[in-house]
Amino acid sequence: MNVSLLEVLLMFGYRPCVICGAEANAVDLTAGVCPECKAELAKELASLQRQFDAAMLEGDRGAAAGAVDAIEVFQDRWGLRLTAAPTVAQMRKAAGDPLASL
Repeated sequence: MNVSLLEVLLMFGYRPCVICGAEANAVDLTAGVCPECKAELAKELASLQRQFDAAMLEGDRGAAAGAVDAIEVFQDRWGLRLTAAPTVAQMRKAAGDPLASL
């Protein structure tokens, strides 16, 4: 089988985004997600983080715990987290989870 250099580069250098399927340079992918979709995921994760923050400000520990659960599922699913945000363990501890550990 004769394969051209271009075909080799396309086979190894570009991968489809796991969300939208767009071909992207492999070095631009984060957890298989293209930069455009990653920006949308970051917005979704930031929204979940704001839900946690609002619940904590209101003193609603149940809602805060629910937001932490959603954040944890999101992070596990997409392999992404907001670098400036506290970790799931830190949020669980702040929400009063007796089983939380740092």
